[in-house]
Amino acid sequence: SLTLGNSASAGFSPDGSSIVYGRRNRNTNVAEVCVVSILSGQTRVIADTGVAPQWSPTGSRIFYYRGGRVGRYPARSGKREYWSVSPQGGDSRIEFIDSLSRGTANFFSLGVSPDGKKIIFTRGTGGTNNEIFVRDLSTGKETQITDDKKTVDEAVWTDNGFIFYTSNRSGNFNVWAIPESGGDAIQVTRGAGPDAGVSVSAVANRLVYSQRTNIGTLWMVNTDGRGHRQVFP
Repeated sequence: SLTLGNSASAGFSPDGSSIVYGRRNRNTNVAEVCVVSILSGQTRVIADTGVAPQWSPTGSRIFYYRGGRVGRYPARSGKREYWSVSPQGGDSRIEFIDSLSRGTANFFSLGVSPDGKKIIFTRGTGGTNNEIFVRDLSTGKETQITDDKKTVDEAVWTDNGFIFYTSNRSGNFNVWAIPESGGDAIQVTRGAGPDAGVSVSAVANRLVYSQRTNIGTLWMVNTDGRGHRQVFP
């Protein structure tokens, strides 16, 4: 999933020479995809609309997402669109349009298979539920991976034959793993959560994720604007 502020969703290129990231254009308020060189620090916009950029493992293409008719990353079709572009920019193309997504689930996820030939994505299946699907880019064949009838926040495809994803199938948003061909899921993390921001090492033996906690404080202030004081954290 993506929380879009001024910058979000950054990732190294396979050769480590560049970083792709998303940012909000301050003039248009639309999300754009950028690449910055590690050596020179030079930044270039490679897609003027899009979020959640992901490198292909070969480094030849960068995949990104557009959705809806309005907002910060609008799609031409008004549906969920999955695009790709070269790291140099100027050749963006639609890989496919997900016209079957339905329901009220706003979560979306985008990932690339280890061989760069397939896309992993989530599709709304009614209400707040969504499931993980895999699409072959050359044939257009789609395979449904999960059937949890829950909410999937994001999914990451690793090179050890598994897809790691965050879901509330246990009640809380925790990390799960499922074989790339489908089957029984394994619960990886436990606790109150919500767990998010999943990233897996190259050899898929270490997992990094964030555990979000909302913290609030209560303050008091006089009606004349003076006397700010914190009541409790």
